[in-house]
Amino acid sequence: MASFHCILLPLFVGSLMFAAIDARYTRYSDLLDEFPEYTRKDPRYHRSRNFQRRDPRYHRRDFRFLDEFFKLQRREEDCKEGVYCAELATFIPGFCRSEATYKKCRCTCNRIKSGEKYLRCGMKTNHRRVKRIIGGTTSTLGEWPWVVSINATMLNQKKSTLWCVGTILSENFILTARNGFDKDYVSLNPKDWSITAGHTSMDGNERGQQIRGIKRIIRLSKENRYVIEKTSGKHFAYLPHDIAILELSKPLRFSDNINSLCLIGPKDDGESSNCYIAGWGYKQYYGNIGGATSNLLQSVKMPVVSNKECNAESAYNGTIPENILCAGHKEGGKDGCNYDSGAGLACKGDDYWYEAGIMSSGYKCAQPNAYGLYAPVYRYRSWIINKILELK
Repeated sequence: MASFHCILLPLFVGSLMFAAIDARYTRYSDLLDEFPEYTRKDPRYHRSRNFQRRDPRYHRRDFRFLDEFFKLQRREEDCKEGVYCAELATFIPGFCRSEATYKKCRCTCNRIKSGEKYLRCGMKTNHRRVKRIIGGTTSTLGEWPWVVSINATMLNQKKSTLWCVGTILSENFILTARNGFDKDYVSLNPKDWSITAGHTSMDGNERGQQIRGIKRIIRLSKENRYVIEKTSGKHFAYLPHDIAILELSKPLRFSDNINSLCLIGPKDDGESSNCYIAGWGYKQYYGNIGGATSNLLQSVKMPVVSNKECNAESAYNGTIPENILCAGHKEGGKDGCNYDSGAGLACKGDDYWYEAGIMSSGYKCAQPNAYGLYAPVYRYRSWIINKILELK
């Protein structure tokens, strides 16, 4: 009887050890990090006496562990998908819900299915706001960690200056508006563009801020064809499909003051009242005579309004199509303005902040019955995914 227990006990302990090992490692790369000597891919080598004599530490290793190791290795090597699949999954809630995405990113989606956590966007450090300025507030460092200033070189100038605003999607990508890329005003050479992340002041270096060049500018359309409207005493223009992606020349390093904003997900509210924009644009409307941008990052609450409300007779009087998102205040007084273009409309969800819209245009700035016009991000989720997956 004693000998019977002596046989069963090692088997039972061995099974528990294997179960623990199996739970710890879900990917071949995880195993390889800890056991680099397993780079030789022939399992027979590891079963051989030569291997055991050469490295006695592994003499007693359970061979089932080795079998599982090589099974994971083969699965990982067979896993061929887009370069940026895993990165997309970090900022897109419900990333694998579409069949087309699942086919292109099967391996990442299978890992998500098995319980791996990829989503890590829309989180920020809580900071207080320090004072109110022309309908908005001055923001503190880390309050809006996904906001970046986008700097461009205007035609006939050598020095780059603030041109618009963008939102960090991931370490390698920024989302912004397309209207800023106008060949009549600025160079369209990516080398003449840059972004600055992790800062609130335009004066100079802040501790931890990061500057990155632009590798590629991806626009939904290369022609900026505006729709001109005149109604209810308002003369304005808007740009359909006003969206662009910037690929950075070097990845950002995330920190407390630099983080990504989620795209709006299938379960998120497309007409939330708890939304904000932030930027360094005009603090008042100067018309066509020019003006001064803000030295400090400003933010303002901009609740989304329905298309019906936006098209009321006293507002835009039926001129705004369904593919434009409206946000702002009926009474006016609070809004984005020139040089805030491209700013993300960041809304507070249950578990994360998400981008519902991209600031595009509107009638002047902060006027009564003249809501801000935004590109609705939910309409472009597939376009963003496909464009990034096309990159190599």
